[in-house]
Amino acid sequence: MKSYLLYLFFFLIVIPVGKVFSQEKDIQITQTKKFTVYHANDGGNIVLNLKATYYSKGDTFTVFKDDQRMFGLSSPLNLREFRDSITHSLNNTSFTNEFFSEYSLNEIFLWLYLFRVDDKEPNIGFLNLGTITNHDENNSSARVFLLDSMRNIINHQRTVFSNNKKAVVSLLNQYKSKIGDSNKESSDKVLINNFLQKFHDEPFPKLDSAALYTIGQKNKKTSPENNLLKVSSPAYEAARKNVSDANDALRVMNIFPIEKVSIQFERGYIERIQAWVRNRTGGTDIYENTFAIGFSSINNLKAFQRTKLFMRKSSQIGFNSCIFLSDVIGNYDNLLDLYTRDYSPADTVINFAYPEEMPLISLKKERNIRLFDGKIFTDLGGIDQESPNGLVQVEICRRFNLNTYRWQAGERQDVGAFSYLNVYGALSKIEDKNKVLPLHNQNTVINNTLVSPSYTTNLDLRRYENFSMGVDLNALLYDFPDMKFTAYLDFGIRYGHVVLGDTIRNIVGGIVAPGKDTSFSGHTVTLMLPRISVEIFQERRVGLVMSYNYNHTYAFTNNQFKQIMSYKKSDLNNIVTERAARNSHQLELLLRVETSEKNNGQIFFRSRFFWQQGDANTFFSQIQVGYAYNIIYRNN
Repeated sequence: MKSYLLYLFFFLIVIPVGKVFSQEKDIQITQTKKFTVYHANDGGNIVLNLKATYYSKGDTFTVFKDDQRMFGLSSPLNLREFRDSITHSLNNTSFTNEFFSEYSLNEIFLWLYLFRVDDKEPNIGFLNLGTITNHDENNSSARVFLLDSMRNIINHQRTVFSNNKKAVVSLLNQYKSKIGDSNKESSDKVLINNFLQKFHDEPFPKLDSAALYTIGQKNKKTSPENNLLKVSSPAYEAARKNVSDANDALRVMNIFPIEKVSIQFERGYIERIQAWVRNRTGGTDIYENTFAIGFSSINNLKAFQRTKLFMRKSSQIGFNSCIFLSDVIGNYDNLLDLYTRDYSPADTVINFAYPEEMPLISLKKERNIRLFDGKIFTDLGGIDQESPNGLVQVEICRRFNLNTYRWQAGERQDVGAFSYLNVYGALSKIEDKNKVLPLHNQNTVINNTLVSPSYTTNLDLRRYENFSMGVDLNALLYDFPDMKFTAYLDFGIRYGHVVLGDTIRNIVGGIVAPGKDTSFSGHTVTLMLPRISVEIFQERRVGLVMSYNYNHTYAFTNNQFKQIMSYKKSDLNNIVTERAARNSHQLELLLRVETSEKNNGQIFFRSRFFWQQGDANTFFSQIQVGYAYNIIYRNN
């Protein structure tokens, strides 16, 4: 027995997946590409031959047009900063004041975004976050068009304002560089510094024309920069007023900015999403999902326009406001891959993404593909030399998501149907102890003929199994996040293999004379109609699953033995199988504890109790302790 325990200990120590360490690389990437950039107002366009260089060491980007430097950016990329920089650069080059199509600029931005080197996991798609929303409870194509139009208008006005703001700051710096150190000129320098500080601290600062006019007046100096400032100030104030008017129009139409977003992706679902939305009073309200949202199929993505996020305030006192998920996640640009129809990313959490600054989020797929979930364990009952329970057992399983769409039930519950398919297999007896199930016989002889069949109980067929495999199909799912549990109704089919031992019986003078011992394979098919389970999600590190199975087992015997209900209550001489002999019940309790932050390993405790339909005193139990781990394929 000690050797078996050492064998189990070896598996528990060796099998868990180790960590892979890689050195940081210093990489420079340069690419060239031609873009057609359209004007936002007149439908015209310009053709840009751009070259961009990414430096991984400093995490910076430099963009060139026709080999002339246009602008530089630092990571993480900021979409608003990029729009302002490229618009300002293009207008300075051509001496125009054009505003360019948001789609055209986003195409260049995405090109830069893809430069960034990430050695960990490959991309599976890009999440486009929305920047504004309203509280209309009915979504429609007209509503979507309104939000898109207002988004383009506000982006246009902000870009024009940003260019004017940059022009004023540039002229102030030019004038400051020419001011001397005399006492007469020191007041001008203080005034300019105050302007510059105000422009740095405030997003939309007012330009005091009277104070601007006094620059250079004390020492009777007139400078070109001073005159240009006076020319620029009306354009700046006009742009600032346009932005203010656009923001007022948004408030009148109950359209408010989305300040930030947090998302939790898990097992093909958006388990949690939170959006902070500005309200009428200037504060923010949190909107969140009330149930897990499928994120693995095209139909899931289409359903975003029908899925509501609700305000985190009590509806019982009048807070019934909601927004649509499609406002928060504007689009998902999934990348195509071979041999897959699942577009969900790796399990990950994104906290505090700011749509105005960085609306594009790169989602990753697992570099290490989880092929199966493995378990190696011992049944404590197997320590007893007389018990057939396996001392060393191995089990693998794989869960496949099918229909990840959920329907809301009540205020904060949801239901699903045909959500997953669970496939599993197990080696239940690796050691040689008690591997053969002995058959019994009443040895009843009539007219010199053995008329009693060999037999064994339905539960012994299960208890002596050495190999099994099966599949469970989810029929219904009920999720109650506030109570931290999910209930499942599954139907399954299970194959079991068992080695049976019998004796060749010879009839001599009306008496049974035992002959040679023999063994052969027995096969069972069990229908689980149904399997009901409840999973408790108290916290990530500890989980609890309770389940009940009603099992209907068919034994395929080649007429070599009979499947009975009970050694005490069954008719052991009758060759007809009792109706209740095929039916049994199973209760299971599974407790798991994670041993790593990456969810690569778990210690688990599992207790099972089986009893026979028609005779509850025919029963057996299993108490199992082991280690669960991931069997992975390392995708390089």
